[in-house]
Amino acid sequence: MNSTYFNSKRHSLRLVLISIFSIQLIVFTLIIGWLSFRNSQQTVQEIITQLQTEIVSRIKEHLHQYLAIPPLVLKINQEVIENGSLNTNNQLELERYLFKQIKLFPQMTFISFSSETGNYTGAHRQIDNGLLRVVIANEQTNQNQNIYEIDDKGNKLNIAKSVPNFDPRKRPWYRNVITAKKRVWYDVYKYSFYDSLGMGLGAPIYNKQGELLGVLAADLALANTSRFLNGLTMGKTGQAFIIEKNGHLIASSHLQEPLTKLVDGKVERLSALQSNNTLISYAAKYLHQQFNGLQNISTELNFNIEIDKQKNVVNVLPYKDDYGLDWLVVVILPENDFMAKINANSEITFFLSLFAVMIAIFIAMLFAKWITEPLEKMSLAANQITNGQWEQNLEHLDYLRQDEIGELSRAFKKMGDQLRFSFDTLETKNEQLRYNEERLKQFLEAIPIGIFITDAQGLPYYANQAAQLILRKNAISDFQDQGLPSILQAYLGRKNTNYLHYQKLPEIYRLYLANTPWHYPVEKMPLTKALNGQIAVVDDMEVRHPDCTIPLEVQATPVFNEKREIIYAIAVFQDISVRRQSEQDKISLIQEQEAKNAALKYNKEIELKNAQLVHLNQEKNELMGIVVHDLKNPLSAIKGLVDALQWSLENISKDELNEYLDMIQISAQQMFNLIENLLDMNKLDSGEVKATLQPTNIWLIILRIIKRYQITAQNKNIVFHTEAMDEKAIAIVDENLFHQVFDNIISNAVKYSPFDRNIYCRMVVLEDRVRCEVEDQGPGFSEQDLKKLFGKFSRLSAKPTGGEHSSGLGLFIVKKLVENMNGKVWCETEKDRGTTFMVEFPLFIETEENDYDES
Repeated sequence: MNSTYFNSKRHSLRLVLISIFSIQLIVFTLIIGWLSFRNSQQTVQEIITQLQTEIVSRIKEHLHQYLAIPPLVLKINQEVIENGSLNTNNQLELERYLFKQIKLFPQMTFISFSSETGNYTGAHRQIDNGLLRVVIANEQTNQNQNIYEIDDKGNKLNIAKSVPNFDPRKRPWYRNVITAKKRVWYDVYKYSFYDSLGMGLGAPIYNKQGELLGVLAADLALANTSRFLNGLTMGKTGQAFIIEKNGHLIASSHLQEPLTKLVDGKVERLSALQSNNTLISYAAKYLHQQFNGLQNISTELNFNIEIDKQKNVVNVLPYKDDYGLDWLVVVILPENDFMAKINANSEITFFLSLFAVMIAIFIAMLFAKWITEPLEKMSLAANQITNGQWEQNLEHLDYLRQDEIGELSRAFKKMGDQLRFSFDTLETKNEQLRYNEERLKQFLEAIPIGIFITDAQGLPYYANQAAQLILRKNAISDFQDQGLPSILQAYLGRKNTNYLHYQKLPEIYRLYLANTPWHYPVEKMPLTKALNGQIAVVDDMEVRHPDCTIPLEVQATPVFNEKREIIYAIAVFQDISVRRQSEQDKISLIQEQEAKNAALKYNKEIELKNAQLVHLNQEKNELMGIVVHDLKNPLSAIKGLVDALQWSLENISKDELNEYLDMIQISAQQMFNLIENLLDMNKLDSGEVKATLQPTNIWLIILRIIKRYQITAQNKNIVFHTEAMDEKAIAIVDENLFHQVFDNIISNAVKYSPFDRNIYCRMVVLEDRVRCEVEDQGPGFSEQDLKKLFGKFSRLSAKPTGGEHSSGLGLFIVKKLVENMNGKVWCETEKDRGTTFMVEFPLFIETEENDYDES
């Protein structure tokens, strides 16, 4: 019976310890797993949004570039015809011109000229194999449209195919262009020779008297756009397609998607609503229903739709141009394409967490055994001592351990040695103690805080009125009434009975560990520690009554006799409800303030990141604008000049040829300067530019640069004036970077100076610096210009006076290079009164050792 009782207690404590560890780990694992999955979902949403934005941008850029080719072709052909360089009545000349032109533009499928007399001449690129053909329909072919095979030089060989009775004036595309009287896209049509769609841009051609000569046309194959859409990265099942406002498909990333259908022997365009791809058809139906027709969509849209219980993110971008196009670009990205790997990782995380919980439970079982096994031994020893077995071996109590259990074991061992002497002397002092107790009771009853006294065995000895009011019990009689049955007491003996009574003290008085469902552990009670000779204070104990819970602060101390033997343990406790509430209010206030501070800090970080992203996006847009604008113009000029030279070389004079070459050289130099500036900017931003500082005579470099720009300055009747305080002054600079800095500054002075003005270049030696100044008599800068003077891609109000080109990067590069050489640069200016750029560098001062530290 004794063994069963102790075993039940042991297993209960082990279960509590194992549960504490296991429940905490399971809860933390679930919370971390949920947060990880939630963050993964948010990350996927951000990735989908970024990918969709990039895809739409790439599609828009592709359409802009792809659809810009026909207008360029028509512009070139129209200029060649109108200036007389191309005779449309010369059939052979027209054929060879169109053949050479279609070779220059590999994206084109047809480039043609149809005359008002019914003649048709065109160059054709086959879609299936890329072979070039010449197409002719005129009186010589009896108005049959003959498609000729040709050699590498464009000479006709054999007739590959012939279409009878071809009159271009009766074709819809011809009539559309004539009606519009301007460049216009004619309707999308199906090629008669291929299973593909085409579209083209047409332009009417008039003579100087305003009479219609014919129609120029340039056609594109829409299959190229479908292949481009198919090449975009859109997950496993993502789709992109382009439709007209009437719902007809223009292109689709789903290459198996037919763009036409055969109805009653006639070829008809396929509507997106009839697509065999679920994503495309569902998205088209959704747009029709939501906006009451596609014609009502005029702004970019972003929304989510659910298809087959799967979330899909949709972006719709209207696309228009100056020649009548009105399309919708639609991109659909299924969320499940991006969540598959996250779901797999979540499953792996679950099994790893389950394995970790199992290991933790096993460790908790070992830990519980390590804690409870010594306590069981101490319980057995205490029971034997209470039965009067003083001379027992206590070596098995682990009193050599260096922790609390070891201390308790040593206390038990010491108690076993001292208890016998205590009981021997107890009887002789009972009378004196009873007298002292009566006086002590009077004092204790007057104290307004609870006092609870136990004897050396832990049995309640005394409780004052304040204690009984808090406990709501007659502390002594209730303890005895709820003790063990008398039969069991007789069987166990006095000592064992006392021990078991003390073990039930938390249960009898409803003492709980604060904020838990468990009774206060006996081994942690202050009385227990006091009975072991320690003074203990706790504030995590609660007395729970049916109508309220009273938090307690308990302090216990042992009472020794003259032999330093423990005879009593006194616990003093008081209700700390008010203090606990005050502490809780203080903690809540602190937590609230910390939460506000954390939120404020997080918001500031988000604002900073957003500002950085906006700045980077602006720089990207400015860079793209410069590349598109500043490269497109010179490239177009070079292309037009080369074409003009190619077709007019036999009739052009030498002076005109030199003029054309000068214009080509100027355009090429503009592109070279822009690319060189962009490369310099990239090197500066990435930190690749490293200055090699050496003592250098910088005045000689300035004079060389001035000499280089003398001819340019003379063309504008500009005079250079130089002045140096000490022409032999030596500065610490990188010679190449210094040359690049002043090349930019002096070239800008020449570029922005009006005709018939002066430029002053001066050098002044200060105490430990050398200052170089370049002053012009140009328009100067406004306050608005000064704020962005040294910024990247800065476009200022001042314009070059001689038609020169500026990329907006020169002064940004100057500032970066000067700072790399430990110098500084600034500008002093007045509006309409010129500008002075000043640059300072460290002065080289010779020492006795004449050594110099390069950086």
